[in-house]
Amino acid sequence: MNYMTYDDLVKRDEQYYSDSNWIAPLSQRDRDNLKRHRKLIGPPIMPGDPKFNPQTIQRAIAANFTNVKFDLKDRFSGEGILDTGTGMYMSLIFGQNCYVEGSSGTGKTAMMRHISGLIDAPIAEFNASAEASDFSLFGAIVPQGSGTFQFERGPLLQPGAIALMIDELPRLPAQASNVLLQAMAERNVIVPLVGAGGGSTDVLLSPGFYVQGVGNPISYGGQGLRSEALFDRFAVGLTMCHPSTDERIEMYKAAQESVYPNTMTVSEAGTTVVGSKHIIPEFTFREAHEALKHSKSSDGLLHQACAASYAISPSAFRKTVRWNDCRYYDDIVNNRNNTLKLFTRDMKSQLKELEQLVNENLYEGSNPRGELALLGMNARILALLDGATPYSRPLKTFEVQIKHVREAFILSNRARLKAFPGSENEIEKILELAASLFLPDKLFEPSVYTLQGNYQPRTADQEP
Repeated sequence: MNYMTYDDLVKRDEQYYSDSNWIAPLSQRDRDNLKRHRKLIGPPIMPGDPKFNPQTIQRAIAANFTNVKFDLKDRFSGEGILDTGTGMYMSLIFGQNCYVEGSSGTGKTAMMRHISGLIDAPIAEFNASAEASDFSLFGAIVPQGSGTFQFERGPLLQPGAIALMIDELPRLPAQASNVLLQAMAERNVIVPLVGAGGGSTDVLLSPGFYVQGVGNPISYGGQGLRSEALFDRFAVGLTMCHPSTDERIEMYKAAQESVYPNTMTVSEAGTTVVGSKHIIPEFTFREAHEALKHSKSSDGLLHQACAASYAISPSAFRKTVRWNDCRYYDDIVNNRNNTLKLFTRDMKSQLKELEQLVNENLYEGSNPRGELALLGMNARILALLDGATPYSRPLKTFEVQIKHVREAFILSNRARLKAFPGSENEIEKILELAASLFLPDKLFEPSVYTLQGNYQPRTADQEP
């Protein structure tokens, strides 16, 4: 998709919205969802379009995001609710595959339904089980009587669906999870039609398509072993904690007043939020994606994020993948660059604690895909969502700040890090500690902070 020309995108849209893309005949419900989809996604944007103003779009994104956050705060209770809402919102708008973990009853599925309902985004849903197969997601050809057959679409092939939300994702067996890999990477799938004597056919998915996975912690009953290949493709990882006593009391009160999210119903036409107004974006998803091209990270932030990723990789893993050359990390922890603040005694103690946590609990650390999700996309998305992000007129870019990188570092690695069985609960502590050490607000002295983009790591022939 990133290498398609404008004409290619126009042709893809024509195919996506045509009847021929969907194998089976379209119902009125399908056509309504395609109309909703077209309105949200918008038409392709011509490169260099003089009418496109990234500042205007950024203000519209920030305003819509603020309204959504206010709504979530009024309707949901629990620790980190707004952080979870942020991850779900950025996934929906920018097509970022997202995984949410939390025990039963914390509102994972309800929040995703609610956010999609607020902006009137059609999403499809699937409840995973150990018996699921590729046909459970694609659909299958079924007899209609009198010797006739018709293809009945599964949840992955619902016309107009911007996302596929899979409840209890870790229960999905390998045969079914492999179907998602192509959908997540290419936004199209090859559907077998052997039941009708045919071979297979390509079906285009939404240009903004993504998978929203929901699951219980590994220590929680009923979860199977997760597919590492599948989870490696989630760009956003979220957790939903149990609400505190005070928060539960507020939930009880809200439930009695019939405003808690349980009042939500899901219809065949999509999500409908009862008793809530729609917060329709004043921008299209494609305009949001185009605005994203105007955000940029400095070289200094890239080095800091890479050092943080190095810090959350076990020493044995670094040797296996031959990643032993993070000189910036070495310069920071050994105070070898005079532009860096010295690690305090407390920070050195925390660094030792981090190294121990990582080596004892993780068997695989961050990977290049995670880094691309972090600074290739997520930090820049967070900069767009931040209404106070500086905009450089000479460069015509939104400036990604350290706070955006820090949040993106946690979002991008939470679902990706691979822990030994029984050590999954340590992942959050590891990420928070690494972020505080390598991505703090004041790692650089204020007088040299603006010079971070000029930082040059030592070359191999330089002495420490």
